[in-house]
Amino acid sequence: MKIKQIFYSMILVLLISSIVQLPVLAISYTPPKATFSKNIVCSTEATYANKIVWKYKTINGVLYKRQYNRTTNQWIGDWVKA
Repeated sequence: MKIKQIFYSMILVLLISSIVQLPVLAISYTPPKATFSKNIVCSTEATYANKIVWKYKTINGVLYKRQYNRTTNQWIGDWVKA
């Protein structure tokens, strides 16, 4: 008998709570317009990777090579015979 009372009271609470409408205070939001720079350049090269190339030169008929980092514009290591 007590279980029936609890069951009916739960159903009554659910019905009443679904019928009652609460006011909602909502503010309409308009996102700002996106601004795009015309100076953006897309590159196919990885932006986080260092671009390292070999540079060559000839001294007295002997070919030498040295690595150069194009990202930081710095030489890597010393000139060695190629």
